[in-house]
Amino acid sequence: MSNMPGDYSTNPGPHNLDNDATMYDGNVSTPWGGDPNLGPANIQDPSGGPNPDVYGQTDNHDPSGGGPNPSVYDPTNIHNIDMGENQQEVWAPPNRPDNAQPGHSKRPRVLGSTRDELEKERQAREAANLKTRTALREKRDAEARLVDAQREIAALNDRMAGIDEKIKAHDAEREADIIERVTAQWNTQVKEYTERSEQESAARLAAELVALDADHAKKIAELNRDAQKKQADYETQIAAVHSRFSVKGPGFRNPSDEMEDVEFPEGPPARPPQFVSEVTRKQRVVETIIRDGSGCLPSVCMTTATPPASSSTQPATGAQPPSSSSSSAETVEQSLLETLLEALGKPPVQQRVREILGTNGVQKRKRKTKAGEMNKRWKTIIRRNWYTDRGLPCAKDFFNYEGVSEVTHKHCEDGLMRPEGPTSKLYFGPGWANLLWNKKIFQHSIQRILQKRAEDPGHYDVPDVKEDYLMAFFSNLLREARAEWSRHQPHTGETNEEARKRAETYQMECRERTVRSACKMHKFQVRQETADRMLSISTAKQDGNGIETWTWLKDDLLAELDSGGMSSEEDEELEVVCGDTRRFTTAHSIKILPWRDAKVTGCLKVIDDTSELAIAKVAAKRMRMRGSRNSTTAPPLGLPPTLYDEAWLAEQKKFIPNIEEALEISEKEFPIKEITLV
Repeated sequence: MSNMPGDYSTNPGPHNLDNDATMYDGNVSTPWGGDPNLGPANIQDPSGGPNPDVYGQTDNHDPSGGGPNPSVYDPTNIHNIDMGENQQEVWAPPNRPDNAQPGHSKRPRVLGSTRDELEKERQAREAANLKTRTALREKRDAEARLVDAQREIAALNDRMAGIDEKIKAHDAEREADIIERVTAQWNTQVKEYTERSEQESAARLAAELVALDADHAKKIAELNRDAQKKQADYETQIAAVHSRFSVKGPGFRNPSDEMEDVEFPEGPPARPPQFVSEVTRKQRVVETIIRDGSGCLPSVCMTTATPPASSSTQPATGAQPPSSSSSSAETVEQSLLETLLEALGKPPVQQRVREILGTNGVQKRKRKTKAGEMNKRWKTIIRRNWYTDRGLPCAKDFFNYEGVSEVTHKHCEDGLMRPEGPTSKLYFGPGWANLLWNKKIFQHSIQRILQKRAEDPGHYDVPDVKEDYLMAFFSNLLREARAEWSRHQPHTGETNEEARKRAETYQMECRERTVRSACKMHKFQVRQETADRMLSISTAKQDGNGIETWTWLKDDLLAELDSGGMSSEEDEELEVVCGDTRRFTTAHSIKILPWRDAKVTGCLKVIDDTSELAIAKVAAKRMRMRGSRNSTTAPPLGLPPTLYDEAWLAEQKKFIPNIEEALEISEKEFPIKEITLV
């Protein structure tokens, strides 16, 4: 069987290698990739010319020029030669002469090929054709599988699209179901929370109503007790008055005479105490002073001091008229006093008119005093609870306080931890003033104080205030405690011993300032009491000059100076020589206030000289003497210009040009009086 490339459907016969219908469907691919009906006529030799070994060439003759090339297969011209032992089949191209055509090379005809060589050639061609057919079948199978795979992929894509749609629909249904369930749960929780809040509010209101009823009942009981006490005191006073003004008749018998013969096993019954008010007590003291020391009390005479001419005093011009010594209201009051004094000729009228005209101011001062008392009560309650919760007696004991760590307060900020109660440790680190940890502790303390107040309103006799009001008190206490703690912390490059000494020095200075302030306040109160006592004595004696002088000292001069205008004192050791005896004693050395006008000092000296007679001294008096040292305390602010020493102001103006603004000197007209003792 031949295995030439032309053995396909175009050459039926004994040379057909395969009767497979797929090889003859008219669409068969050839090894050379062309039409099987045409053959490889146009396939070129690799050298560039026609390939003489391929079927269908234009030159298939023997290269030696003898005749047709017997090695070239031509299916259209087969010569069946007698196949002997040394013979072979010889093919000749159709319509081709034995001699070579002009222009073509001569190729000798090979006739000496043996059957074995032909068989080997045929087997090689069959093997090549088999490989070709196998490759073609594999290609067709691969293409078929590719088509099947593409169909499967398309089917899978369609299936995936359907699955995606189902997933989307399922997700939408699930989302709608979740939203519905969450909405229903939220509505249920809101409803429960609303009902619970309403119940808690109702319970709280009911508890508040019960507490208010109990408080109201306690107040009514207290009012009843106060009324009964006042009634008993009133009856006692009435009985005392009747006993004083009772007239003994002819048959009057003294009960004490009868009681002398009566024996009482447990002692005689005590007489009911007689009520003596503060006004009565002061009146009796004044009467005693007038009766026992009227000859020792000095009389005073007051005149307006003429201010010396100075560069700071501006002369009155036409453009700027001179200011009057008092405002229009004071002028009207003065004229009214003079008119009444002339009409009645009684000096006490002046004092009474002053009291009537100053009623409004007195009422304002009373309201302010009441508010101050309430504030002081709340402050005392909070301070007591603060130090009780900390376990410390005062702010100075916070020097070694150990607060919570920074990690704890950060957990509180993150909502991971909260203070257990009002006794929890505080935080003194950075940002201590506005930390949530400290505020939570304050809230616990405030709730406990309010709860105790609701349980025992009589013990906590304070008005209702807002929580922010109480929170401000706790913030101030925290600031004091933290300042004391920080003062004992070593600074950069400082040892613990140096920090302790620095804190002790600061405490000593604070103590000295406190003592000086207390001495000034005591001196101010004594002078006020002296002026008030002398005003009462002058009113009782109907001394017009005394009333005017002491009223000005009490209501004008002392009111302007206040405690800051008082001089400070210091203890000084003095050597006292009495004969041959020498001893040391402690005396009060009064410091000089360089900023205060000398006339003001003279007015205050009049009060000091009179206080020894106007106020009874119980304790032994320590020696007081005018010192030579100037006080280093800064002058008070906002005083009228006439209270400052002009020479001192001029000296200060050299260093501080705007000394008036620095001292906040007021523009109030305040004439200084000259007071002389008669």
